[in-house]
Amino acid sequence: MMMTYVGKSKIDWFNRSPAAMVLLLILLAFSLSSSAIAATLKATVDRNAITLDDTVRLTVRTDDPSSFRDPDFSSLQDQWDIFSQNQSRNMSYINGRMTSTKDWVFILAPKSQGRLMIPSFSYGSAHSDPIVIRVGTPGSAKSTSSQPKQVFIETEIDKSQLYVQEQLILTIKLYHSINLRSLTPPELSIDDTVVTKLSENQFEQVQNGIRYGVYQQQYAIFPQASGDLTIPSLTYSARVADRRNSFFNFSVGGGKRIRARTDKKLVVVLPKPSNYHGKHWLPAKNLVITESWSKEPNDVEIGEPITRTIVIQATGLASAQLPPSTLAQIPGLKLYPDQAQTEDQVTIDGLVGTRTESVAIVANQSGSYTLPAVKLHWWNTSDNTENIVKIPERNITVIGTAPTSPSQPNQNQLSPTAPGIALPQTKTVTIKQTSTHWGWIVATLFSTLAWLFTLWLYLNLKQSQAQAASPNKPKASKSWLMSDAKKALKDLANACHTNDPKQVKAALINWAQHHWRDEAIKNIAHIIDQTTNTSFISALNELEYVLYSDKPHSGWNGENLLTIVNGLTKSQAKPNSVNTALPALYN
Repeated sequence: MMMTYVGKSKIDWFNRSPAAMVLLLILLAFSLSSSAIAATLKATVDRNAITLDDTVRLTVRTDDPSSFRDPDFSSLQDQWDIFSQNQSRNMSYINGRMTSTKDWVFILAPKSQGRLMIPSFSYGSAHSDPIVIRVGTPGSAKSTSSQPKQVFIETEIDKSQLYVQEQLILTIKLYHSINLRSLTPPELSIDDTVVTKLSENQFEQVQNGIRYGVYQQQYAIFPQASGDLTIPSLTYSARVADRRNSFFNFSVGGGKRIRARTDKKLVVVLPKPSNYHGKHWLPAKNLVITESWSKEPNDVEIGEPITRTIVIQATGLASAQLPPSTLAQIPGLKLYPDQAQTEDQVTIDGLVGTRTESVAIVANQSGSYTLPAVKLHWWNTSDNTENIVKIPERNITVIGTAPTSPSQPNQNQLSPTAPGIALPQTKTVTIKQTSTHWGWIVATLFSTLAWLFTLWLYLNLKQSQAQAASPNKPKASKSWLMSDAKKALKDLANACHTNDPKQVKAALINWAQHHWRDEAIKNIAHIIDQTTNTSFISALNELEYVLYSDKPHSGWNGENLLTIVNGLTKSQAKPNSVNTALPALYN
């Protein structure tokens, strides 16, 4: 009864006194505000002295987890690598009092040696204290026990001094006598260099009676500027795996995280020697240049293609560093270069770069031709001397006779006053004058007939002279005139539809013989000599390139050539315009 009475009286008192209710709410708000102001933020670490290969566990805790915001931890990354980050909440009820905390937990690895700082963090009005961690050299914080290391790295470079753009080989070996998981190899990046990964493999090796698993990476580094070159320290991280797993089970999983670092390496890069005479700077262990031919360049027929292939191979250079060979233009020879092929191979000496160039050569005139020598200067990095490799001059002998181009009739030969052409002269008729007009009519008629006869003879002689002035267009034989020119065009169309360059070439030569009525046309060079149509010549050159190139011709389409040929055929079929004006008898 007592408790009921008191409770009722208190309720009645609050109902009768609104000011008391307001006071209670103010006290409650003040209490909550005081609790928020009293919230703390504390940072702790599991140890204050570590080595460069170790990690430290950082825990940041607040006793006011009511906020959904996290502190700003970005400043950690100035001196530390963050391996992992997670958070948790804890609630406890002790002596009738409930408490709640929130933790942020980090696994950190130092980026350098020395005194590193865990910075201060803010959470509302609360701030954590900064923490100083001493980071020593690897092994300095370990016991003096004679136990061998379970994880260590060896870093090797094949030279400490080299020339600019010369190859430097970096080898990194990570040894581990314990099973590792989640191995994270770093990326190697160095300013003013070109870095190429040569290999990445795994094997086992026994040292001092202990079997180690070895993870090896090898790089080729080409410095692009002279001076001091620093190869930075690289950090490899992994987790310790279950002993039942193999050495090389690097799959994702749990376990203690460990790290290992490579040593920094300093290399001196020398500039190109001042006494080097080559146009292209080629520092290599070895460099050779060779040539090969599709057939011996002796007694080559006019229009017959032969292919010359030049191969440049350098040990210690990438293929991208090898220069193209120079192609000299020689009158009488047409050159059709193929796209260069490049290849890089990995050997015990690092990169071996190869550049292969092929060119199809077609002669359109008989005679003897000399291809100039191909010469390259290169710097031998083994003995620091300048060397020269050379392909000597090469002679090509071309035999056969090329058909002459159709010539235009000489205007002097067609002139009525040209020497050697006896044009009929108009006959002079003397008519005796009579008193009748019939005599005048007969004389006029006879003179007109004589003039017409003279004109007819002149035109026939002109046509004969034009035919005589065109030796490439001999009079067609009867059997030739009876051949089926339409069938030749149809065969060419069928060949173009198949996109087979060899079939197109054969059908094209057959068509050209009919089109120009010249059985002496035997190859594409002869066809080019018969025309001045630039589009047709371009299409013929493209066909020659496809025929003589070593590359597949899957991209070539014969429809373009067929369209041009059809246009030429139609224009040839149209009757020529006739000049109806009579030639002037007097100039």
